[in-house]
Amino acid sequence: MGHNQAVFVGENGCVISFVLQGDILEITTSEGCMWYAGVGVHFDGKYHSDVGILEPSLSEKGILGSNLQEEAFRELTGLAYPLFLENAHLVFTGEDLDGFGATVYELGIRGLLGFMGAIVMVGQDGEVWAAVTDGDLVKYFTSEVAGLELPQTVKAWCNRFTGKDLVFMDRDSFEY
Repeated sequence: MGHNQAVFVGENGCVISFVLQGDILEITTSEGCMWYAGVGVHFDGKYHSDVGILEPSLSEKGILGSNLQEEAFRELTGLAYPLFLENAHLVFTGEDLDGFGATVYELGIRGLLGFMGAIVMVGQDGEVWAAVTDGDLVKYFTSEVAGLELPQTVKAWCNRFTGKDLVFMDRDSFEY
């Protein structure tokens, strides 16, 4: 085995091979490794050392309709915007329980759906209702001036995260 290769041998016949080629690390695993990563998660793939690679925007993931809407969402959510990107590994279409005519997207990370996540509701006229987990908090944002009443759709989503306090975020008074 060369200086750019390594092998991990674990229980249940798990063998993980690492091969470094330039700035790319390729990882392959045997079937015995399935229980190491969790349900639906695997290690196989090519990993790049370029730390400049960015998460796709919410527009690129089909959650927001345009770059203009993306910029408005960034402005609305401020420093919490990256939390929405970090939680957008899995995107599910949700149900508009409020009858707003909104499109609802529930975001999450495989294996962490009960601990971390986000929800984004986009109304027909560009209204936004959104919430994201941040440690022990769920931060709620809305573009609506009369946004002090939590929509039923967001409330139902928040109920998944017991023990997390809900905070209504005002873009003029972010506290991070």
